[in-house]
Amino acid sequence: GDIYLQAAALFESLITNHPFVDGNKRIAFAATDVFLRINGYRFITNSSQAYSKIMDMFDKKQMAIEHIHHWFTKIIQKI
Repeated sequence: GDIYLQAAALFESLITNHPFVDGNKRIAFAATDVFLRINGYRFITNSSQAYSKIMDMFDKKQMAIEHIHHWFTKIIQKI
C-alpha cells in the first residue's frame, strides 16, 4: 500500500479523535514517526518545523487526510 496514505490516516485519526486530554498533535507526530521507522521510512523534517506546519494546517482547517497525504509526500523518505 501507499505508506504516505497509511501514515496520513494514522496521523489524521489521532488528531481528529482527540484520544488524550493534551498533546494530541505531538503524539500523532511521534506515533506516525514510529510507524514510519518500523516500515523503513522516516520524516525528513524536525519536530519544531513539523509542529509549526501542523499548527498552520490546523488553523486553516486543512487537517483532511488529502492535505496531510500531500504534505507527507514531501517530508517522508525511505531509510
